[in-house]
Amino acid sequence: MDRLSALRILGIEETSDKRIIKKKYRAIMHVVHPDANALGGEPAYEYSAHEINAAYEFLINSAPDKAAGAAAKSNTEKKRWNAPENEYAFTERAIYSYAEGADGMKHGIFCVARGKYIRIPDEDQKMFLLSIYDLSRSLLNPYGDNAIRKYQAELAYLLLQQYTDPGRELERYQIDENLYYIPSMLETEGKRNRLKEGDVLYPAAVRSHRLYVKDAAGREVGYISFSDDMIYQTVVPLFEQRSVQVKIRVSGSTYGNNNVRKIVVKNLDLWIRFEVRDRSEVTLTLSSRIRKLLEECACK
Repeated sequence: MDRLSALRILGIEETSDKRIIKKKYRAIMHVVHPDANALGGEPAYEYSAHEINAAYEFLINSAPDKAAGAAAKSNTEKKRWNAPENEYAFTERAIYSYAEGADGMKHGIFCVARGKYIRIPDEDQKMFLLSIYDLSRSLLNPYGDNAIRKYQAELAYLLLQQYTDPGRELERYQIDENLYYIPSMLETEGKRNRLKEGDVLYPAAVRSHRLYVKDAAGREVGYISFSDDMIYQTVVPLFEQRSVQVKIRVSGSTYGNNNVRKIVVKNLDLWIRFEVRDRSEVTLTLSSRIRKLLEECACK
C-alpha cells in the first residue's frame, strides 16, 4: 500500500487530517457492511472492506496528530499519570515508560506511577504488556518457579482484562455506534478447506482463549487470529463473556511459504457489535477467578 493508492481508495484529498480520514472511513464501511447489501447485486463500493481498512491504517498512522503530541508532552511535564482507574481491579500495577537521553535514544525503562489504571493511548503497548507480565510474576513469586511456569500465562490473561477498556482499545476500528470492523485471519491448524472469497463463517466454540469458527455446513475450519496482540486480548474475552454479535466473511487469500511448503492464509472480514457498558461486574468476576487461581497455587 502506498499513499496515492490509499488516498484513491478512500476518495480523499492529500491534505486530509485524521478527523476527515476517520469520517470518510466510517462512511464507506457503512456501505460495505454485509447488511447494506443483504439482497445481493453489485457491490456498493468498488473496493473491498480489506482494501479499505488497509488504506485507512496506512493514512491514519502517517497523518499528523497535534492534539496527541501535545497531550503526551503535557503528561511528561506533569510527571504524573492521568488515566481512569478501575477501582474493582484485583490490585495496582506499574506504569512503565522509556527513559530517553539527550540524543533522543531509549536508554532504559522506568516506573512513572502505580495504580489501578486502565490503559490509554499514551501508554505504549509494549510497556503495558510488560506491566501485566511483571504483575503476574510478582503475584506468583511466593509460590515458586513451578507455579510461574504453570499459571503465569492464564493469570496475565485475566489481569490484562481488568486494565483494558474494549471500547477504547477498538476505537480505531469503530465504524458506527457499537459497531466495529476488524481485519483478521483464519488459522486452519492444517485442516483442508475449500473456502472462497465471500463465504460466511460462524462462531463454533471458544477453546483455550481461541475463537473457533465453522462453515455453512457446520464443519469447523479453524480459529481466528489477529496481527495485533492487543486486539486478540480484547476481542476474545468479549466472546467468552457472550457480549457480542458477530458476522464473519472470507475476504480473500494471501500466498506465501515457510521454506517447506506453500502456505495459503485466508483473510477475514470480522464485524462485531457490542455495547460499551459498566465493567464492574466483569471485573469482579475476573478478580474472583484470579483469587481462585492463586488459592490453587497455595494448595500445591
